[in-house]
Amino acid sequence: MRDEPRSTAENADGQSESPDTRNDIHVLFIEGEASFMPIKYQTYKSFDGKNRFAHLHPFRVCCCDPCYFEGDDEYIPPDAFGAERCYEEIESGRYHAIIVMDLPRCEYDFELMYGHLIKAFVDAGGVVAFPSSEGNIVETLGEMFDIDWRPGSYYRSNWGPCLGVNETNIQKSFGKGKFSKQVIKDYSVKATTLVAVPLHERCFGLTDHSKRSWGEDISVEADDPNYEAVVAMHEHGKGVIAYFGDVNAEDQTIELVAAFIESRAPRQPIDCFSGLEQITFVAILQLKEEGNEHFTSGRIDDAIVSYKAALQNLVAKPALKDPKGNAKLLSCQI
Repeated sequence: MRDEPRSTAENADGQSESPDTRNDIHVLFIEGEASFMPIKYQTYKSFDGKNRFAHLHPFRVCCCDPCYFEGDDEYIPPDAFGAERCYEEIESGRYHAIIVMDLPRCEYDFELMYGHLIKAFVDAGGVVAFPSSEGNIVETLGEMFDIDWRPGSYYRSNWGPCLGVNETNIQKSFGKGKFSKQVIKDYSVKATTLVAVPLHERCFGLTDHSKRSWGEDISVEADDPNYEAVVAMHEHGKGVIAYFGDVNAEDQTIELVAAFIESRAPRQPIDCFSGLEQITFVAILQLKEEGNEHFTSGRIDDAIVSYKAALQNLVAKPALKDPKGNAKLLSCQI
């Protein structure tokens, strides 16, 4: 039987207590067809020799069919499979945080299938981490959360915390982790970077001594328009998301993801989906707003499509297809 969330107290400034005294954080892992990143996260041992996420009551859902992993001897099966189970877990009200594991589906599919749920989870105070090996999720995050980040480059370098421009948010978002003192530091990974990240959202990126793997100096000033970040956070509604660019899911990035979850996890698990009407409302409102934007921009045909989709949410649940091509009826309105 799965552990049920337990409440915890807050400290004097209203923030959650140190994770060293909290054992109530529950994390949902959403995984896709690519197995290497889940394997890394499930087998990595932290500074204390234990799996880094074991105390965070992880529950893993792979949103695709088990057939994708036939013959993969290293793959560690999740707790559950399937898109519908993924919807159910997001809606369950059990979780403080979600980690979206580098889904290889196209970004449009991710936004279509999970966008409204993830956004509602964050709006209500949830924490969502997006570790990414290719950066394909960046433009989708922009659409979902009104972010101006853009995909940058792809290379190995040494990166460091952006303490000179964003120390307050870095300490807030990473400083309360179990091993924060060991991970808020310079490190080297092959990264998929971001550009156009505002100063107050930069967490880790280029330093004044960054070099490419062959020694080329690529250090830049903080106000340089080409400044590249590898970890960035964005507050939205009552919650927060963070992007972690790392091609190989290396140890330091895994530690930073865990520290982010521990530092920003809300006091109570997020339950904003107890009634279907709320989900329907969120979906209809977003589609209506999209239609309004299309209409004011003169894209009448696109506006009609959005308005019709909003109306359809009133009367039926849209069907999607599972990885085998079978029609599936969603457990929620998206």
